[in-house]
Amino acid sequence: MKAILSLEDGRTFNCRSFTGPGEAWGEVVFNTSMTGYQEVLTSAFLVKEYQDFPSNFRSTSTLADYLKAQGILGIEQFDTRALTRHIRKTGAMRAFITTRDSDPASCVKRARGISSMAGQDLVKEVTTKVPYFWTQEKPVYIGKDVPLSKNIWKYSLFISEKMSL
Repeated sequence: MKAILSLEDGRTFNCRSFTGPGEAWGEVVFNTSMTGYQEVLTSAFLVKEYQDFPSNFRSTSTLADYLKAQGILGIEQFDTRALTRHIRKTGAMRAFITTRDSDPASCVKRARGISSMAGQDLVKEVTTKVPYFWTQEKPVYIGKDVPLSKNIWKYSLFISEKMSL
């Protein structure tokens, strides 16, 4: 499905969605790691070429299926190297991606309308309200009255040991 990636400075890239129709917007960043990208996926996933078959024996579904389940747009078939070089040279930029609007000028205008990330405390927006730790593949919430400090791990270890008994 045809898509367009538009940057706030007017640069656009024709591309293709491999997750179906949709729109996404935010700040463009690049990640060259081979693992850990699940943690950085937020508004869209941009790749040079999508492979529609899992390459890991532990995989339970395709990347496209995972992204669709999370409501994340996936795009491919554009020059990711040119995009990376562009944002390295010009700095972080707001971007708008769509399969619904094929007018580059309209899409650039939408990219410019996105709130700037500068000065935002985004960590505060995604941090949990109560402390928890993971045990037996599930989160265990410690409670509102336990202060966040270096002693939290001693406390969570104590709870974990009691759960194992």
